[in-house]
Amino acid sequence: MRMKSHDEELKLPAFVADSHDSSIEDSYVHHYLAPVLQSIYSTGKKLTVRWANGASNKDSTFKPDFQVFSGIINVRCIVIAAEFKRKSRNSAVESDLVKLGKQMKLIYNNLVAKRIPKPSVCGLLCQRETLCTYVTDMPFSHMYRIVKLSKVTLCRNVEELHLSPAFISKLVQVKNITLEKRNRQ
Repeated sequence: MRMKSHDEELKLPAFVADSHDSSIEDSYVHHYLAPVLQSIYSTGKKLTVRWANGASNKDSTFKPDFQVFSGIINVRCIVIAAEFKRKSRNSAVESDLVKLGKQMKLIYNNLVAKRIPKPSVCGLLCQRETLCTYVTDMPFSHMYRIVKLSKVTLCRNVEELHLSPAFISKLVQVKNITLEKRNRQ
């Protein structure tokens, strides 16, 4: 059994105190959200993460900004999808909530096609300084359900550090839902 080094155990997200242009989606996600998401969802071998810009996706209709994968019954499956947008950057064609809902439905259908029993899919939607968490399942035949689990304000600078426990606890809640479903399989 390999012992973890001191550096491996103390990986905490860095909070950025500089003044960059947070209206740019990539900069906003990179500076504020990526360190926390990586710290929470990349722990251990049960979950792995992938960013939209990190790998090409052949299906252009399905490209969440962030995905979390889990091995369920020896099959690698997406279990969490996320969309990140500044409200001022929303598409006039389709809201990000509708886009996230469609992505969660596609992920859910993929889990059913892989014969995962009673699957659920979690989603994260970040707009401006607000993060909402969701879970999708199918309580009855041909009836998808999306439930809003939480809505929290993000910690975006050192002055707002007091908001971080609520934000982190909601991300951990989503992780626990995912791991609980995984462990039941």
